[in-house]
Amino acid sequence: CLPMDDKGNYPVAFQAGAARLDSGGRPSYILMPMIRESLTLLLRTLTLPRVVRALRGATDEIAARARRMGFDVPPHHAPHIVGLRCAGGMPAAEVIVKRLSKRTPPVLVSERFGAIRVSPHLWNSRADIEHLFAGLADALTAPQSEPQSGGASPNGACFVGSIGGDVSGSGGGEGCSASAVAVSGGPLLGVSAADEDLHPLRAVRDGRRSRL
Repeated sequence: CLPMDDKGNYPVAFQAGAARLDSGGRPSYILMPMIRESLTLLLRTLTLPRVVRALRGATDEIAARARRMGFDVPPHHAPHIVGLRCAGGMPAAEVIVKRLSKRTPPVLVSERFGAIRVSPHLWNSRADIEHLFAGLADALTAPQSEPQSGGASPNGACFVGSIGGDVSGSGGGEGCSASAVAVSGGPLLGVSAADEDLHPLRAVRDGRRSRL
């Protein structure tokens, strides 16, 4: 985010009069029905325990498979996010990011502080996870013409929460960021085959470029 200062970023000076007590935004009645439906989906249809259970299974699998590939992965992480740090001799994280983005279909990732953040969503499928690891395997075995990683950072693991907060209350450290686009069909995470066709996330998943 932008720094707090008066140089064209977030202003720090109060406005004159009662405006200084304003919340900083204006309510929009058009958004109210959308907010209501979103909260209904989250709190009644999905429920937080179900979301955590589904995403924990995905991130635990991603963490275990990444460790077997040689990545440095923290022993504990939030249910919806896990950081992969490149071990010594691996291509640098920014190189892996670039290689994944050139796949067909692409796996879109970003790099921060020398590590990769993987954060699956409920609309991701197992096929998306398989595509991610196929891309990682190819990225690790491609010719080493770009910079390589110097090994694990003394800053430790990166598992800070993504946008929307950390549902586990854990997280922290220097952020590692990566997101992989869901690229194919298949069962949605945490949704049984019996009710998947009627699930609200089906329409979202089938008409989007989603993130993993």
